[in-house]
Amino acid sequence: MFIILAGMLYFLGITTCCADNEPILPSDDSHMDAVNRALDKAEFSHHNQVTVASPDVMAKANELQFSSETYWAKYDEPKNWSQKGVMSGYNAQYAHRISTDPKAIVNMYSLQAQWAEGKFKQAAYVGPSGIKDRTFDLRGVLGKDFYPASYLRVTGYLGYGYRYLKDNSEGLDPVIDGFTLFGYKRYSHYNYIPLGADFVYQTDRNYSLESNFEYDYMFNGWQVSKLGVVPGYNTLVVDQRSGYGLRASLRLNLYFKYCTAFAESFYRLWDIARSNTKPDPTDPTAQGLNEPKNNTQEFGFRLGLQV
Repeated sequence: MFIILAGMLYFLGITTCCADNEPILPSDDSHMDAVNRALDKAEFSHHNQVTVASPDVMAKANELQFSSETYWAKYDEPKNWSQKGVMSGYNAQYAHRISTDPKAIVNMYSLQAQWAEGKFKQAAYVGPSGIKDRTFDLRGVLGKDFYPASYLRVTGYLGYGYRYLKDNSEGLDPVIDGFTLFGYKRYSHYNYIPLGADFVYQTDRNYSLESNFEYDYMFNGWQVSKLGVVPGYNTLVVDQRSGYGLRASLRLNLYFKYCTAFAESFYRLWDIARSNTKPDPTDPTAQGLNEPKNNTQEFGFRLGLQV
């Protein structure tokens, strides 16, 4: 009896000692729960991690670029007539990044200017050729950079733009079917809101691909036609309050130590609705004078440098 009692005390002592010095392992069910919670936490962390952009794809605080451009253009008044020509000019742009803070609502602003001139021709039975055109475009935009991937930068932007076009056929007075067609000067003025996005894709520090897509909402415009050269007429001013523009481009950037060289192809479109109508001073019974519905398409190429 004494031997049995001593054995039980010895067993209880060992059990107590083990309980005081070793952790109690969980049951099979509680162990699996702990493993599942750890896996869920790791998966949540993976899906919610912040994308870190490559230093190469991040934009500089200040960027200045200058380029020359040449483009083929076609002006068309559907069901009436059209004219075609080649324009050449220059493009300049300055962009400043205010902040790299991803929480900033706006972190970029840019000032842009474009100027070009050229000559247009049309069918002989329609009117004169050798029409001189000159245009410029001034814009200011605010934007925000996004980095959906380490190799991709997307910059959305919104702003204000003003487009001016001078179309000069004065002095070109062909005689068609016995009638003299007098040339005159026309001035187009468009105020518009550009809304677009730039995409920079870069996987190599030596080069990148860049594309742009933009919609332009024309909220106000007017057309001035110097018809005083035509007997019986005066300067005509009409309102063009409805229209839009589209732009798209694709660029290759090559990075050097002190600058970036780029080559770009682009497409631009302006689609303008018919203007209001003014009385015809030579025939009050006529339908009147207006600027017909028209569109202008431009396909071009640009070469430039950026610092």
